[in-house]
Amino acid sequence: MLKKIIITLLSLLIASTNIAFASERMAKIIGGTTADSATWPWMAGLIFNDYTNVFCGASLIAQDWILTAAHCVFDKGNTDFDVIINQAQLKLDSVNGKRIQVDSILIHPFYNNFNLENDLALIKLATPSHNTPINVLAPFTAQDNAGKPAIALGWGSMSTSSLQLPADLQQVDLPLIDNSQCNVAMMGFIIDGMLCAGDGLGERDTCTGDSGGPLVVFDTESGTWRQAGITSWGLDKCAAPDLFGVYTRLKNYATFISDHICTPAEKPAPTSLKLTIDGNIITASWNAVNETSGYRLNYAPYPDAQTIYSLDMNHATDFSVKLDAGSAFYVAITSYNGNCLSEYSNIEHFIIE
Repeated sequence: MLKKIIITLLSLLIASTNIAFASERMAKIIGGTTADSATWPWMAGLIFNDYTNVFCGASLIAQDWILTAAHCVFDKGNTDFDVIINQAQLKLDSVNGKRIQVDSILIHPFYNNFNLENDLALIKLATPSHNTPINVLAPFTAQDNAGKPAIALGWGSMSTSSLQLPADLQQVDLPLIDNSQCNVAMMGFIIDGMLCAGDGLGERDTCTGDSGGPLVVFDTESGTWRQAGITSWGLDKCAAPDLFGVYTRLKNYATFISDHICTPAEKPAPTSLKLTIDGNIITASWNAVNETSGYRLNYAPYPDAQTIYSLDMNHATDFSVKLDAGSAFYVAITSYNGNCLSEYSNIEHFIIE
């Protein structure tokens, strides 16, 4: 009997240790300000059916699709919670704010609930929203490089010592941090699909309740705000010195998102690319396609193509650049319509003699 009791106690201890470790790493806004409700109309929150407090943040990425963290909903059903959209002030009715039921939940198939790898979930709304969605960063963009200023949004705790949940949406400015630097600070848990942000001074951070919310950057190529990350996890208490907040790096998941929220008819058709060389000037031109909000020029060194780069061309259908002799690149064009991405155009290459 005593042996059975000891085994039971050990089992409970192991279980509680695993739960404590996982909860310790959940995203835990400190040092922020009240957000302008008109600036972020795509901001969303997850709210239990019988409560008015948001338990996780989210974002509207299509009229009928919400993006959030997988750890927010992996153990929940579609009838457990609703989604509020454009309701920055939780205790005030908004003319434009809506509370919408959930149709279905799609967890990333390779989500790992222990190390929070692939911490991403897509929520299908029962009825479409009329608000304007936000676009996520495109594959291979440099708009989430280290040093870029970013903004995190959420209704999470405003205190490092107690759970103080705000009634109004909060935002906080956070610089993006290089993954190698972050990995040292975060005990080696950082992998390629993660993005780090924070001041490292213990003054600004996301906190408990901000999980699933957006980390946004101003995309200087498109001239628009784009979502760079999903608030995922942190170590120790919120806004701890020398530590950073960790987010799901969305450019790595843009194609996954497109493939799951866009029908074939919603994805733009691939365009046709033509390259011309005049001395040291290379010109890429492509045909316009219908139902497209922009194009991206993708290029990689020829012939090894070890790294792919991408530039937003907006509505332009040609691009010229002067390069040094010996320059050699592959080039391809992709089209996008919101978060719906096309296949690559024909892939061409050139060498400047």
